[in-house]
Amino acid sequence: MDETLLQAYRDTEYLVCLDTVEWACIRVDQALPASLRRMVDVSAWGFITAWNPLSEARALADNLAAQRALRADLQIIPDASMFAAIGIGRGGWHEPSLFVIGADQPSLDVLGRRYRQHAYVHGTGAEPARLRILSN
Repeated sequence: MDETLLQAYRDTEYLVCLDTVEWACIRVDQALPASLRRMVDVSAWGFITAWNPLSEARALADNLAAQRALRADLQIIPDASMFAAIGIGRGGWHEPSLFVIGADQPSLDVLGRRYRQHAYVHGTGAEPARLRILSN
């Protein structure tokens, strides 16, 4: 992954839908917002998508099908819970995503690679959000 794309991941706002009007914003290398810390408690969590593999835009229908498949894969993880989310980058780039509580890094690595993602954001409990790079 080149420096420009890496910086784009770091600059992205990772937004989690808390209810019909409230969103929480995750930023790489920053602590989780209080609203998410309460939800997560001490659990592993991740912010992941199946949209636009390898950061290449693709057709809406393909993205929707991949995201449905990702949701189904996440539902298999015991005790995992999912919340609607979206990553919004500079320049208009955005990707519907999922905030998952109860999915550990090895599980997210498998899914990130399966859906050909360069990276995802994750952590455990209230620790700062970390960018997990899956490709070079």
